[in-house]
Amino acid sequence: MLALIETHTFSLKKSVPAKAKSIIREDLFLYAELVDPNVSDNEFEEIFKKLVTELENASQKDMSQLKKITIGKEFSSVTIGLLSRDSLSVKNIGGGEVLLEREGKIGKIASSGDIVSGGVLENDRVFVMGRTGIEHTSRERRYEIFSKTKTQKEELEEEIQFSSPSPHGFSLLVVKREESKQPRKIDRAKVKESLRMFWKRLKKVEEEELDPETIRKKKMFLTIAVILTGLLIASIFLNISQTQSTKRREKLAGVLDLVSHQYEEAVSLLELNPARSRTLLSDSKVALTPLLKEFPKDSKEYGEANEWLTKVSEQELLAYKIYTFTSVPLYFDISFIKAEGTGNKIASFETSKAILDTKNNTVYYFDSKTKKASVIAGGDTVKNAKGITIHGKFVYIVSDEGVSSVHIDTKKADIVIKRDEKWGDITALTAFGGNLYLLDRTNNSIWKYISQEVGYLPAQNYVNRGVSVNFSQAKELVIDGSVWVFSTGGDIVRLTQGNGNPFVPKDFPESMAGIEDISTSDTDTYVYFLDKQTSRIIVFDKDGLYHSQYQWDGLKSADDFIASEEEKKMFILSGNKIYAIDMK
Repeated sequence: MLALIETHTFSLKKSVPAKAKSIIREDLFLYAELVDPNVSDNEFEEIFKKLVTELENASQKDMSQLKKITIGKEFSSVTIGLLSRDSLSVKNIGGGEVLLEREGKIGKIASSGDIVSGGVLENDRVFVMGRTGIEHTSRERRYEIFSKTKTQKEELEEEIQFSSPSPHGFSLLVVKREESKQPRKIDRAKVKESLRMFWKRLKKVEEEELDPETIRKKKMFLTIAVILTGLLIASIFLNISQTQSTKRREKLAGVLDLVSHQYEEAVSLLELNPARSRTLLSDSKVALTPLLKEFPKDSKEYGEANEWLTKVSEQELLAYKIYTFTSVPLYFDISFIKAEGTGNKIASFETSKAILDTKNNTVYYFDSKTKKASVIAGGDTVKNAKGITIHGKFVYIVSDEGVSSVHIDTKKADIVIKRDEKWGDITALTAFGGNLYLLDRTNNSIWKYISQEVGYLPAQNYVNRGVSVNFSQAKELVIDGSVWVFSTGGDIVRLTQGNGNPFVPKDFPESMAGIEDISTSDTDTYVYFLDKQTSRIIVFDKDGLYHSQYQWDGLKSADDFIASEEEKKMFILSGNKIYAIDMK
């Protein structure tokens, strides 16, 4: 049955609350809201009563009945819920919203104009908020209100803040699913004790000194009694089993009615709106998962629910564009150039790649198109190197001495920027538009050196005055027009023209704390993150919307990586090997 557990009205000072009425019955609930000032309270009461009467007299409490019900134009927002066994059908009109809370997780089940049906479990809570509340509160604020306890909600009634001005208040209706009857339970201990006493009595009769005919009759009687008792017990257990099986089938049918609709919609939106497709599939998994805990593993219902969960999970892989590789081809082996060569960092400009080997104080050049390769620098030029970048025909290396340039063809090395006394801990270097950028963790600065015909102008701090940043754990610096700084723990700072331009991942429910590297450029549409802990590269567009991910066990041992959309490859540096993952 359904039970009303909370109602709340929120309003600003001096505001005129929207007219709202609600009823709760064992098998239905109704919430109606009216904002029209021309309709009096008495008129609203009469209109509401007519709708209640129509619902109470309905022969069926399901989706087909909801489709027949017409809602008058007087209402600005109406939500109807009909409960039939374990299936709840909801009709939502006029801009309201209906959410379901199950095991601490909240998900939307009906928006404006929706008619939906699905299974509900004991202790599920249904939240109904009318059009006024939806229009004047943010999604985050609503979810905060829903997750509060009753006492906390009452405290909010005096301090609620609307996201936009509203002349009206709004109401919140909370309905809870409760079982009206407890399932019949068999006291197994009592059954066991009764059988023990029965056999004890049988044995006693056998030991009595009776004449053979009497013994024969008693044994026959007792045998018949045992058979009848066994049949009775078997009948009881069979009846209970059939009852439980019927309940399971009904519950499964209700859930699958909802899941099948969500699944079909998700498949149709896979290419048009992958974010919506992922949401629908995630909601389907939330609905199916509790059934596997509730149903016996050897039951038909468990098997069917599990099949649907597998089906939804497989589709979710497609929706999340998860590409899994068991092996990735070797693209280049550094030991071909230097027997004991290895790599720590890799930089890219078009098809030219530069690889820093701090173990052997060496820099390698590699063309990913022609696969031409050579050693281009070593010795003091590379000693204590902290970072490497490449632009045009030059490779740049930052070390304790400053920034050195190495010509790829002539291999001539020069110090182009001497170490500045204001430098702190320089941890990364990158080139963009001919200019050089140095990441300084100590001073929370990005030193920008603008190139001129000969040499570079004095350093400028790219971070504008008054912009607060923390680069103490910074590891990587990449530029695509904006400057991206990546720090240990997954912290991402994006600056545009020296000012903060936050990057917020969206449509990705997992933590970004395991991210260890970043790659993007002005020729890339997407930004790529390396998560070594989970052996994957996660791809987002530059507005933060999740796009896809690539999984390969070899990523756990990656030292660095570069993504190149022009080449349609991700180059993975791992020790003395470079692997290439093809982009999909």
